[in-house]
Amino acid sequence: MTGKLPERRSYTSSDVYQNYLYVFGGQDLKEGTYNSVWRINLKVILDGGNTSWDFVKTSGQCTPKPLSHHNGFIANECFYNYGGIHSGDSNSNVYILNLKTNEWTIL
Repeated sequence: MTGKLPERRSYTSSDVYQNYLYVFGGQDLKEGTYNSVWRINLKVILDGGNTSWDFVKTSGQCTPKPLSHHNGFIANECFYNYGGIHSGDSNSNVYILNLKTNEWTIL
C-alpha cells in the first residue's frame, strides 16, 4: 500500500463499483464525523499488485453534512447514502453521489 490513507473511522457506508471499494463518511471518536469519500482498487489487490487509496474530490450544491451510522448502496452508477446521525441529530435526507461526475445531489 502506498500513498495517503483515509482517516481512521467506523460507522461508514461502503460498496463496490467497477472494481473499486467506495467508503463514505463515518466517525472517529477523537476526531469527529466525516463527509469525505475514498476509494481503493480491489482488482489490483486481488491480483497481488500494489495500490493506494484515492481521495474522491466531490462537488455539488448538496454535499452531505458529516454523517455516521448511515446506510449506503450503489445502483445505476450512483452511491446512495441515507439515514444516520449528524452532530447528534437524525438525518432524514438521501444523498446521491454520481460516480461518473462525482457530483452530489439530494433526493
